[in-house]
Amino acid sequence: MTTDDSALFVPNDSGYRPTGFARGPWDPLQLHGGAVNALFAEVLLDGLDGSFHPARLTVDLVRPVPLDDLDIEVETTRQGNRLVAKRALISCRGKAVAAASFLALRATPVANGEGNESEPPPDTPVDAVDRWGQSPETEAFLGGALTVRFAAVSEGSSAAWVHLHRRVLPDRPASLFAQAASAADITSVATTFEGTRYSGVGFLNADMSLHLHRLPSEGWLRIASLSRWEPSGVGTVTARLADRDGTCGQVTQALLLARGLTPP
Repeated sequence: MTTDDSALFVPNDSGYRPTGFARGPWDPLQLHGGAVNALFAEVLLDGLDGSFHPARLTVDLVRPVPLDDLDIEVETTRQGNRLVAKRALISCRGKAVAAASFLALRATPVANGEGNESEPPPDTPVDAVDRWGQSPETEAFLGGALTVRFAAVSEGSSAAWVHLHRRVLPDRPASLFAQAASAADITSVATTFEGTRYSGVGFLNADMSLHLHRLPSEGWLRIASLSRWEPSGVGTVTARLADRDGTCGQVTQALLLARGLTPP
């Protein structure tokens, strides 16, 4: 299925075709949510004035996104002096599979130049461990496109360093915004990696909201996650996103829990 060994998606006549490096763990014919996030991020950045800062990306997974030809529609819903809003829809063979909304704010320095101080994280990617041990050449998003190294894990919370080491589209390096969007989808699975009470329970996220007060300064990003769930099978996860300099944003997701949903 791979047509370009360095990108997650390649253009076709009407949109984009996923490669094997966008594949998720649940079904070999379905995409990973992180790859979908990254594609939305790159497409929504197109045409954005450089004075605007990408402040929010919200993605709703309407149904599983297949490893098939994808059409994308983008609409600007508001164009102001200080705010740009867009929405986008991914469809496959006439059916909507994912939707996104995007907000960008014009960066205008404040008069006194003050801002919140942010301390560097307590660890680095060098300190973290790749507990999944997936080859960077495997045709899957986890491992083949996204490196995940765990710095700390306990039931319900975790910290992991994440790096997108492939292009999203073949004609450009992955933007820092797309790298942050791809990392944002790891928040829920990272908090349940060693949850012994929940062996055999799958944690599926139905959405993703990423807010950035600044773009990360590099590709390695640290996700510090905390999840909460109920016996009803509904949960949430929140995460702090940071680079080596300090916090740059946050992520929230809604979770659906069910037995028998552990990935192969």
